[in-house]
Amino acid sequence: MADQEQIKIIKKGAKIWNEWRKENPHQKINLSNAILNNINLRTVNLSNAKLNNTILSDANLSESNIKNSSLRNANLRNANLSDANLSNSNLSLANLRNANLWNSNLWNANLSQANFNDANLSYGNLTEANLWNANLSYANLRNTNFTHVNLSDARLFAVIALSTNFEGANLTGVCIQDWNINNYTNLDKVICEFVYLRYLYDDEEDTWNYRQRRPKDPNIKFAPGEFSKLFYKSKNTVELVFEKGISWKAWMVSFQKLQNHFQNYDLSIYSFENTQDGIFTIKLKVPTGINKNKVQKYINKQYTLEAKLEEENKELADLIYIAKLLAKYNPNKSKNNQNHHHGINTTKRMLSKDEISDLDKLIQAREEYLNSEDEDEEENKETFNIHAINQSISKKLNKLPIKSKKSSIVELLSNLQKEINTSEYLFEDNKTEALEQVDVLLNSLSIEERIKNFNKFCENLEENQDKDDSYDELLEDLFKEKE
Repeated sequence: MADQEQIKIIKKGAKIWNEWRKENPHQKINLSNAILNNINLRTVNLSNAKLNNTILSDANLSESNIKNSSLRNANLRNANLSDANLSNSNLSLANLRNANLWNSNLWNANLSQANFNDANLSYGNLTEANLWNANLSYANLRNTNFTHVNLSDARLFAVIALSTNFEGANLTGVCIQDWNINNYTNLDKVICEFVYLRYLYDDEEDTWNYRQRRPKDPNIKFAPGEFSKLFYKSKNTVELVFEKGISWKAWMVSFQKLQNHFQNYDLSIYSFENTQDGIFTIKLKVPTGINKNKVQKYINKQYTLEAKLEEENKELADLIYIAKLLAKYNPNKSKNNQNHHHGINTTKRMLSKDEISDLDKLIQAREEYLNSEDEDEEENKETFNIHAINQSISKKLNKLPIKSKKSSIVELLSNLQKEINTSEYLFEDNKTEALEQVDVLLNSLSIEERIKNFNKFCENLEENQDKDDSYDELLEDLFKEKE
């Protein structure tokens, strides 16, 4: 346990603490389990100290002397350790997430299983340090010295390792997913038997599951120098992995946008790989000097948006298809019934279970509406004339909440109503039938559910629509494949 008197002294600041240490050079320092977060200890002397389990999160320890100390399981999250001397210290299991260790000295330090996620280790000296099973994900390792460091089983996911020196380091079993290296990254004499290109975190088991071993065969190891040769070739590539299949349409649109976004750079496709486990990998060739992390983030974000847009496009086209299909159906014309139900069954085969359920409800609501008997024949006749149906549609549209009125589906139905009324190619009875379908859709369709699914697509449609294009033409373009 921590020495309570020492805790009182150190809380007075680095100057008083350092003077006390000069006056008591043989005093053993024990600040284990102490709570010292948010404290300013710039230039403090904590050499040869016990700081196990000590909380130093958000502390300022810049230019401090912490060599030969034990900080096992210490909390140094967000701490400033720039220019600090931590040589020969034990920081195993320590939390250094988002810590600033710029230009720090960690020579021969024990950093096994430490967490350096998002930490800044740039220009640091970690020569001969032990980083076994450490987490360096997203860390800045620019110009850092890892000469003869043990990095076996470490996570180097998305690290910035530009001009980093890994000479003689042990990289056996590391995960290098999306790491960013350049022509000045030194991989000479690296010791490496195998690496992993992907990892997945299991929340339930609280474990990291590494995937895509290289070499693929678990019985084969890299020959001496083979890792360096292999990954020197990949310095100017960005690897994109699609674990759930790939939409080629979304990919091509995303790649074209990537080229336009980085138009001053020559970006091209380097290779494709389709593994047995269904994972598809695309490598892009990028020029020296480009920020590979920015390329990676841009293309991944763009692909996600395009794939989602494509799915929403398909769902909207399906809805339009259903609306047109239903518009052709009249239960009073028996000869059309067989074709109608055949068309419905064909449509169902293209839809998910949820879509089929929606369609069944829509059909049922429509048929109940059209087959309902009205004792007053004159009133019944008036209900089905164009003027009355338009009034019914407008009334229902006006009753919708303001948010709903701005939604894609409501705009779709409203525009369909306008196009039907102004069409030069529809006879009066055709207009009546078509308007009936708009009215029925308003009755039976769950608008709020559809708003969320299609709103983004329709906004994009409006942004790219030429002023002279009619809404009907846009619908026809969307619908060509379905026809």
